[in-house]
Amino acid sequence: MDIVQPAGPLVGATLVVVLARRRLYRLCYVFPIYVATVSLAELLPILWPRTFLNWTFWLTKESAYVLIKLALALELAGLIFGPFPAAWAAVRRLTIATVLIMAAAAGASVVAAPDLYALAQTMHTSLATGTALLLVAILTLVLWYNLPVHALHQAILRGLVPYLLVFAVVLQLLISYGWSVRQSVSILNACSYLAVLLYWTQRARTLPITTRSDSWIVQRLQPWRNRLD
Repeated sequence: MDIVQPAGPLVGATLVVVLARRRLYRLCYVFPIYVATVSLAELLPILWPRTFLNWTFWLTKESAYVLIKLALALELAGLIFGPFPAAWAAVRRLTIATVLIMAAAAGASVVAAPDLYALAQTMHTSLATGTALLLVAILTLVLWYNLPVHALHQAILRGLVPYLLVFAVVLQLLISYGWSVRQSVSILNACSYLAVLLYWTQRARTLPITTRSDSWIVQRLQPWRNRLD
């Protein structure tokens, strides 16, 4: 664990640098924000544990993660499905359904939770699961409609979906067994996220540079090309 903890922020910082140097951030603005936020938030407790290794900071950073991941899912959905009315309508319906389910789960948590700690854990489990399901739906629709997706967008989905499912399991273990399993589930979560970061970094370093197309049809079907020079 002593090696895995600092490795995550280090690899995350490397990924942000790669995205910046290769100008891949133009393809998805929220993605580098997400990676940078997580890297900084995970680094602070390592450097200053007395200040940041506490319940309040954990709740704050996890809440920020949820909001950024939802923003990431919405940006990807707009870039991928915007030009395709049928697929975009399906994504909107799935998004609304997912938000309603997440809201219902959060409401049930408020009623059933015995204390604030259990409430926060249960709500974050519901939000993490809902976000993962939304991203699963996006990836499924991409494959179902065989849409033209940039390799970076595909890598984001393929990396984030399994990690969020693992994270939901981690939170459920904390709810079921309490802080007695904190060390074990922290290692599981840290290793899972590190694996995703390594995958994203490898893909970001090897992706061919995409250029703007002069064809209005291509630009219409792939709106992310309009962000390129």
